[in-house]
Amino acid sequence: PQAWLTQTLERIANGWSSSDLDALMPWNYAR
Repeated sequence: PQAWLTQTLERIANGWSSSDLDALMPWNYAR
């Protein structure tokens, strides 16, 4: 969970497109 949260917050901070938020959900996380 920590790795997913870290990656997600970094992507949002770097300007991840709001139209592609579904790709940031935990079930789409590639380890």
